[in-house]
Amino acid sequence: PQANVAEKAVWALRKIAGDGVYCDLIIGNNIIPPLQALLTPDISPLLRRNITGIFLNICINMPPPFDDIMMVLPSLAELINDNDQEVVRDSLCTISCLTEGSNRECQEVVNVGILPRLCELLKWREVSILLPALSAVGNIICLDDEHAETVINVGALQTLLRHPDNSIVEEACSVIFNTAGTPTQIQALIDDGLVGHVIDVLRKDD
Repeated sequence: PQANVAEKAVWALRKIAGDGVYCDLIIGNNIIPPLQALLTPDISPLLRRNITGIFLNICINMPPPFDDIMMVLPSLAELINDNDQEVVRDSLCTISCLTEGSNRECQEVVNVGILPRLCELLKWREVSILLPALSAVGNIICLDDEHAETVINVGALQTLLRHPDNSIVEEACSVIFNTAGTPTQIQALIDDGLVGHVIDVLRKDD
């Protein structure tokens, strides 16, 4: 019975967050910590999906001050490893939103250790996973050479430039262009052969 009540309450909160108008009340009433406490290994798939959906709706519909929402980062770092593709997708979309702020905010996201997993997800084929993963990675690599090198060394960008979905190819090109910010980064792209792959893409577009 308690689990059933929790599922209904979380479902209602997801609907409220989806409207956007009352997202600040969810934050202001300190509802996020109880939601995180529900994210146990034996939680039902539906409940996990709805909690992840609440995090996403808050960030998309009425982005709160970063310091008010950063408490969800440890949960997101776990959720992107979930077996449920919907949970992974919504977690990635939330992470992508959170990396769009200042360098400090983006670094806070990196500090929870998500970059290796984001790089792994670049090897997936599903567009719904790849787009938010690429978006988040594209924001993170702007921080410094080390993060850019980590992404380049994964070797996934070459494959994504040959992806059948044009939106993935465009996003991969955007990530590569963002990476080419310093002489060191540009040389890394050349050494990895990515410049040649981008030229091939441009020729095909012609």
